[in-house]
Amino acid sequence: MTSLPGNTLAYYDNMAQRVNSSAWDGAWYVQYFDADGTPLGSHTNQQGQIHINAQAWGVISGFAPDERASRALDAVNAHLNTRNGIKLSTPGFNGFDPTKGGVDDLSARR
Repeated sequence: MTSLPGNTLAYYDNMAQRVNSSAWDGAWYVQYFDADGTPLGSHTNQQGQIHINAQAWGVISGFAPDERASRALDAVNAHLNTRNGIKLSTPGFNGFDPTKGGVDDLSARR
C-alpha cells in the first residue's frame, strides 16, 4: 500500500480506521446503518444478521486486521456456507419492511 500516490494512503488509513471503529460489531462487519444509525447485518439483528458483502469487502480491502479478517471469514463459514454455496445473508427476512428498503425483499425479486 505504500506506493499509492499523494494523499491516497492517508485516505485509505482514515477509511480503514472508520470502518473498524464503526462497522465491526464484535462478531463480524455490519452491512450498513439506517438513517437513524440502526445497524443491519449485525449479530444483534433478528433477521439479516450477517451479509457476505460486508465480510468480503472488509477482507478484500485490507481494512480488516488479521484477527478480524479471520473472525469475519469464520462467521461466513459458520453462518452462510451451505452445500450449494455461500448465501447472501441469514437468517432470512419474512416480509418487506419499508424502513429497511429492498434489502429485506431480495427473495421476492426472483
